[in-house]
Formats: sequence, C-alpha cells, structure tokens
Amino acid sequence: IDSLKRLGTHNFTIEMGNKQMPFQIVIRRGDNYPGMLTELIGVPFVYAPSAFNGSLHQTDLRIGADCVALVIYGKRRLGIKVPYFSPSRLLDVTTKIGSNKSIETATIEEGDILHFGFQTAVISIDEPPIGKLSSNDIVIHTFHGFAEEKLLSELPYKASDFEILRWKL
Repeated sequence: IDSLKRLGTHNFTIEMGNKQMPFQIVIRRGDNYPGMLTELIGVPFVYAPSAFNGSLHQTDLRIGADCVALVIYGKRRLGIKVPYFSPSRLLDVTTKIGSNKSIETATIEEGDILHFGFQTAVISIDEPPIGKLSSNDIVIHTFHGFAEEKLLSELPYKASDFEILRWKL
C-alpha cells in the first residue's frame, strides 16, 4: 500500500466472486484549486481527451488529460462550470498578470497558469521567494507522459516564452 502515500489517481482491480472489478482511489493535497489538480498526478497524457457518449469526459473520469484539460479539471472539481477547450481559449477566461519577460514585476499565486502557447502548467507550490516566480517553484503539468509535479526549472519546455495567467472565474 506504499503507492497510496502518493498524490494522484490509483487504479486497482479486485476480485469479487468470479469477477474482476476496477476501482480508483484518489489522493489530493487539499481542497483548493491546486489541490484538486493533484488528483490527476499519474493520469496518462491523452492529446485532446474527449467525452464518451457526449457526457462522461476522460479527464473528469481521471483516465486521460492533456495540458489544458488538467488546468480546467481543477475548476470543474470546485463546481465551476467550465467546458473543456484548447489552450488558446484559456485567454478568454483568464487575466494576464505577467510573462517571462516581466517576471520581476509579476506577483504570482499558487494556482496561476503558465501559458506557453502550445502548452500549459499551473503553479502548485510557490516556494521562496513567495509571490515571485522562481526556478524552485513547483508546477503541475502533463506533457507526453503522465500528469506530474516538477520544478519549474525541470520543465522540458522551460526555455519557451510564456504568459502568467490568473483565472477570472
């Protein structure tokens, strides 16, 4: 049961009679927006996840997410009705508070979004200096693998230009 000490979604199969029954255990850091995002740690990257039969979305079911679906998931888990959409549409529901070119003047918060144009990530833990984006900050993202938390300095696309966005919702 050591795997249950980790944040994220844990899928298991148990035997009930002569049937194999799947189930999930979901562990998150907290009940706030970044905490809800940690439910997706370990969920596979799925490019453009979709809904089954028009209702149950792969990301809501915690079986697959792309970068922007991860960003949206946390708001949906908080009860805010946000549809899943592309990274460019994120600009319609957020406010730009800075960029990699204005990091010195931007005041960041946990839950702010880093928008790289083609990719998104969320600041999940603001490490000192608090309120200032630094390479020691921890972000949650998914990029051709599994949803995970990483140091900002370890992101594979860290050298790309980005904007810092904050939800309006």
